[in-house]
Amino acid sequence: MKYYIVEDLIQGLLNPGSLVPDVNYLRYNPKTKEVIDIRKLPQPYTFYIDEKGIKHIIQAEPSWQPLDCTWYDELVFDTTTNQWRVKTADEKLAELKEEKQKQLLQLEKSRLQKVLDKYGYNGLADVQLYASQNDSEAQNILNWYQKYDDLIWQYIDNDLATFTSVDELLAIDMKNIEEQIYQQSIEQNPLPSQG
Repeated sequence: MKYYIVEDLIQGLLNPGSLVPDVNYLRYNPKTKEVIDIRKLPQPYTFYIDEKGIKHIIQAEPSWQPLDCTWYDELVFDTTTNQWRVKTADEKLAELKEEKQKQLLQLEKSRLQKVLDKYGYNGLADVQLYASQNDSEAQNILNWYQKYDDLIWQYIDNDLATFTSVDELLAIDMKNIEEQIYQQSIEQNPLPSQG
């Protein structure tokens, strides 16, 4: 097989239309003239990190930073040291919490839109306008939404914030959490019945 190689990165085969399986994991070692699957290297391994954060097995440029890490480690560029480093568990946890929060807020937005559609409102501003004019249906919807939104933020601030493990957080089904919050909100502040 003939590979198209840039530095130690396998870019593809020279045969047009041929795909290289697992190309992201393949590196060329010019010393041994072998193509290596870097997932099979002893871990941790001293990789050479280029300016884009790509892991290489050779140091083709003097500016590439040697770093002992595993192939699967996520890297971040630390602007205080101008060096690449392995992302910490705390950083991964914070990112995942933010992702879960965004997911829950998106589910909240979707739920609100379903409720507004069900009652024929274009948006929350319509509900607020009608509620300010003493429309009881709009007031009930607004009361429900305020409770629902409060419960969403209570979960984010009190429950989501307490997770200390990425694995625990990955196991959380935000759709299920949102459904539980919705059910709790309509128990405490029922939506108006449609007649």
